[in-house]
Formats: sequence, structure tokens, C-alpha cells
Amino acid sequence: MNEDVKKYIQAPVKEEGVYRAWPVAWQFKEFDSGSVGLAIQLAILQKWHPDKKAWSVQWSEGHFTEHMAWVVGKDGELNEKTVKRLQEVGVWDGDFDKVNEPPPRVVVHADVAQDGRDPRFWRADWLNANTDEPKPRGKAYEPTSPDLLNSLRARFGAQARAISGGGAPATPAPAPPQQAAPAAPAAPAAPTAPAAPQAQAPAAPEAPGAPAIGFTPPGSKKFSPDPATDFLEDVENAGGAPF
Repeated sequence: MNEDVKKYIQAPVKEEGVYRAWPVAWQFKEFDSGSVGLAIQLAILQKWHPDKKAWSVQWSEGHFTEHMAWVVGKDGELNEKTVKRLQEVGVWDGDFDKVNEPPPRVVVHADVAQDGRDPRFWRADWLNANTDEPKPRGKAYEPTSPDLLNSLRARFGAQARAISGGGAPATPAPAPPQQAAPAAPAAPAAPTAPAAPQAQAPAAPEAPGAPAIGFTPPGSKKFSPDPATDFLEDVENAGGAPF
């Protein structure tokens, strides 16, 4: 490999996104399946930041990615769409002899993603022409060809319209629940006459007796309106401290 090329392919990018890059090396590779791919190594220049709608500063030299363009399919036939795409982005004009020469110095957009079959590798799935803002990532559907639409309409149009008008009727939505009418207020109850007071016989006077147990008559030595004072006095008379 050319020494000038090695300095561009030191560290493969392992981050999904769209990059500005330019091809630095390429070669055709033939596989056991019969397919032939044009392997292209691309030196990274910048990365697109979709949140800022801007390109990054230019990357340091040495970052790269790879793209495999399947020029010949497994059936042994030339893949015309791939050849046309390479021509549109300016990478290869279809001349096989030029692949033994350095690739053209053209800037392209490389859409890098993790390899679906081998997550250890990251590759450029798509190459697009260089513009101020890259195309949306992924493959967008193209309009259906008029020939196919005319063919489908002639063969199945009436049948499809008939089916779309039939089918089981839609299930109606349930009716909202009916709210019950508020109940009429109950009539007030009739007043009840108060019961006549019952006469009670006077209670007999209690006979004098001994004072209740645990009660200290007022005026005695140990009576105090404050229970805490009683507790402290008892402790002091016993010759101790409360704590």
C-alpha cells in the first residue's frame, strides 16, 4: 500500500452518522457467491450534527470508513443501479481499468452505521453527493411507476373498490350511562311531645364513716395541692436526692 494512503486509514470511525469524506483507496473483490464488490476506503473530513444543522470542524488526519459497492450480483449480472449511483456521486465512471489508479479526489457524504451481521464493524452503507446539508438518513420510498399503477388499476381496481365498500359493520360505541333523577327530600317528621318528668324520692343521708384510703384531709402535715411537691418532700425526708 502507498505510504501516503496509510496515514489516512489509521482509526476506523465507530459512531453512527453522516460524514464528509473522500476516497483514498479502492479495489475490486470477488466472493465465492459470484458477486463482485468495489471496496472503497474513505478518509473522514467532517461529521454532520443534525441537532445544530451544521458540520463539525475538520477532523484530524487518520480517521476513515469503508464502503462496499456491489457492482456484480450473485446472479453474475452487472448491478446497473450501483454503477449509476457511483457515477452520480463522481467516485467511479464505469471504467474498470481506472481502479488500479488512485481514486478521484471528490468529496462525498458517507452514511455510516454499525454492520448488521457483524457488530464489531462500522461501514458506510450509502454514498451521496456532497451538499451543504445531507439527505435524510435511510432509504426513502420513490413514487410508484405509472406503468405499475396502470397495470394494477386495470387488473384489480374494481375488485379492490368492491372490497373496501363491504366488510362487517362497525360496532357502535355504547351509549353514555343515564344519570338517575335526584330523590325527593323526605317529609319532616312530626314533633314528639316531651316525656313527663318522673318524681324521684330524696336520697337518704350517708352515715359518717372513716375517711377513704389514701386520702389525706386538708390541713394535715402531708397535704399539698402540687403532687410534684409531695414527691420531692418524701424524697427529702428519706434523706436522698431526686436524681
